[in-house]
Amino acid sequence: MGMPAFDAVVIGAGPAGNAAAITLAKGGAKVLQVERGKAPGEKNLMGGVIYSSSLSPIVPNFWQSAPLERPVTEQNYWVTDGGSVAKFGFADSAFAESEDGPANAYTVLRAPFDKWMAGEAKKAGAMLLPATVVTDLLMEEGRVVGVATDRPNGEIPAKIVISGEGVNAFASWKAGFGKRPDPSEVALVVKEVIELPQGVLEARFGVGAGEGKTFEIFGDITQGCLGYAFLYTNKNTVSVGVGGLVTDFADLKLASYELLENVKNHSVVRPLLEGGKTLEYGGHLIPEGGYTSLPPLVSDGFLMTGDAALMVNAVHREGSNFAFASGRMAGEAALEAIASDDLSAKGLSGYRTRLEDSFILKDLKSYEGVFPFFRSRRDIMEDYPAIMTDALRSLFTVDGTAKGQKKKDLVKAVFKAKRPLALLSDLYKMWRVLGK
Repeated sequence: MGMPAFDAVVIGAGPAGNAAAITLAKGGAKVLQVERGKAPGEKNLMGGVIYSSSLSPIVPNFWQSAPLERPVTEQNYWVTDGGSVAKFGFADSAFAESEDGPANAYTVLRAPFDKWMAGEAKKAGAMLLPATVVTDLLMEEGRVVGVATDRPNGEIPAKIVISGEGVNAFASWKAGFGKRPDPSEVALVVKEVIELPQGVLEARFGVGAGEGKTFEIFGDITQGCLGYAFLYTNKNTVSVGVGGLVTDFADLKLASYELLENVKNHSVVRPLLEGGKTLEYGGHLIPEGGYTSLPPLVSDGFLMTGDAALMVNAVHREGSNFAFASGRMAGEAALEAIASDDLSAKGLSGYRTRLEDSFILKDLKSYEGVFPFFRSRRDIMEDYPAIMTDALRSLFTVDGTAKGQKKKDLVKAVFKAKRPLALLSDLYKMWRVLGK
């Protein structure tokens, strides 16, 4: 193979690929981004929340030009059981955008956002090749030296290849880097974007022009699937969706669209969407294998980032957050390797070091026991919402019973539903997997 035409080829123009391409191009590298969609964002989907702390180091002052929807100024968590819902939330003016800086987080729509971010990569000097599928990695003596594409004469040599392929990392798998996740370690998320007049949306959700809310909804609303539903406010649309393990849909003989319809028609959700018009509908796979399922992140001439590297913390809806940060770190490590002319795994090891020093691998390791625990303890997801709503119903019902007696009855009812030792054991185990 001849001399590489590019210092780096980045597979994908999603959050991880764009972050890597921008970082490399700003560092002076000659970069090619290969994107299978006709345009960046065309084939991408997510719930719709990004975090400023991970995007700002890549595109400073991004909030001044990015197609953002609403700052997330209030986060809510609901637990449903039948017609009951327990609601918890937190709002803080510190989460809002100000003259001094961006908000903590924003809702976005991926099609315009990814297109904008790919445009930032192009401005920095990266070249974008859309509507092109990377079919394989080119190898020489065990080292990645470029990519093969579905275009005529489509082999593209490069010093370094960075995979930002997403959860279906077909080219990486084909070359032996990682493998297709087990269905029990992948969630299927289905989502609609529903249009509402801005005034109607703001009145229903109680938000002003510079405010936004997110809602994560747990309990029987997922019809036995291990996952949760969500509602995110955009400017004049609402993102509504739900996710569950792929195996759950099969075991429960439940179609994804049926689950989403159940969410939309739930008594706590339906009034918020009434009269809305569906603009988008789609589904997406989310890797949830965790720390122990990570593929090789660094090899000779090759790095894996974002969803392709299974970097997702679903407990805190951090997928794009990890993608931005890991893509940037991959770009930084690649620049170091190019400068030192050491394209080996050792020369690229700065990537792994950066990940280990960052929140990404620390969080993944901290939460590695969460999904195995809840997969083995479905009863917790089924029993505790009912215990919670029954207790709150009793507490808030005024029926002439003395408050002291009501408290005693409440404790008895909780312990009848779940024996004291079992309750303490479950709480301890949940604290262990969630509180590391």
